[in-house]
Amino acid sequence: MGSIVAMPVANHAPGDDFDMAAEAFLADRQARGLSPFTVDFYRENLWDFREFITPNGRTLSPREVTLDLLREFTKTLQQREHKGQPVRPRTINTKLASVRALFNWLYEEEYLESNPCARLKLVRGQAPQVEALSDAEVGRLLAVVAKPKTFEEHRDRAMVMLLLDTGIRLREMLSLTVESIDWQEGMISLPHTKNRKARVVPFGSACRQSLWRYLQRRDGRAASQALLINRSGEALDHTTIKHRMLRLGHAAGLKTLGCHKLRHTFATQFLRGGGDPYSLQRLLGHQTMEMTRRYLTLNPTDLKLSHRKASPLDRLAR
Repeated sequence: MGSIVAMPVANHAPGDDFDMAAEAFLADRQARGLSPFTVDFYRENLWDFREFITPNGRTLSPREVTLDLLREFTKTLQQREHKGQPVRPRTINTKLASVRALFNWLYEEEYLESNPCARLKLVRGQAPQVEALSDAEVGRLLAVVAKPKTFEEHRDRAMVMLLLDTGIRLREMLSLTVESIDWQEGMISLPHTKNRKARVVPFGSACRQSLWRYLQRRDGRAASQALLINRSGEALDHTTIKHRMLRLGHAAGLKTLGCHKLRHTFATQFLRGGGDPYSLQRLLGHQTMEMTRRYLTLNPTDLKLSHRKASPLDRLAR
């Protein structure tokens, strides 16, 4: 019986040129339907790695990258600081995950004979704590936007109510138009989501009232189809909304305030109010329950309330 000979791997250029490999990989991600935001996220992380493998003006090729080199890259990331604090393990792992995705793809496409990332381990660290507003902080924030007078104040109140009542992302909110709102069904359509899968989210009566009052003042100003506009009628952008959030947070006596913190607050309050995790997964647009599970960590007060509601002995001994 003759010996088994491994099939040769074609000598394609992406295996010999990092820039070509990265661009081919990103083109593949685009073809798979990933959002421009996600593709840019990959690009940024790969550029960071490219700088690391260009020590003397020559960028190493993918074939020259070894497991030891990848471990050195990990150490370099761990030694970095951000605002005087060590870079979080989660941030390091997102960069490593992007590099690993590139080399996994190169190996699967047979541009490489072996995969240096096959045994690359991610950094261990504590699971990130979900930062949500307390009941008292929510109360202070709602008090700040309780009595709007100007156009901007009505818009900001509608924005806060929308985020707290639906948990949508900032980019999803920016994609909304007036036609996105189904007043009869009490639903909002989100055609542009993070995973590019359209979904609908319901909204309650308090949010409905705030949106309706804002839209009454929006009429006649709009030069854009966007739901959220400025005084000139133009669509709001990320920077303006983040700035407005910081101002509202400062007025409410909060250390910081952003759209994602309100998303976390929605999720936490939804569960505390009796909502189930599977419905929350759909509302947040999470692809897996693993992403939703971080909201299930209950503090001692939550545990006590949950036990009081569901205590088997108290229920059966009545």
